[in-house]
Amino acid sequence: SQFFTGFTRDLSAGGLFIATHQILPLGSTLRVKFGVPEIKKQFDIEATVCWVKKYRDDAPDQTPGMGVRFENVSPEDKEVITDYISTRDTLFYDDDDDF
Repeated sequence: SQFFTGFTRDLSAGGLFIATHQILPLGSTLRVKFGVPEIKKQFDIEATVCWVKKYRDDAPDQTPGMGVRFENVSPEDKEVITDYISTRDTLFYDDDDDF
């Protein structure tokens, strides 16, 4: 088996985004192991790569990685993730604003 490391972002009850340069092909299956600091629990979930964002020289500020869909999530894990997400404020990012 192979071990990949990346940063997770955009967690939902159905999947998450893994920021990484080690992008797997669409349809690849993998196990994602991650924790959420506010939840003292480690998740270990089977996932499928459903979309990818490769590094682009013309957009170096965009984070490369892959979106994965959770497969066979236990009802308990899904409930914990859903409850966590429901307590978080939605973050909006508008790249048209000048800062």
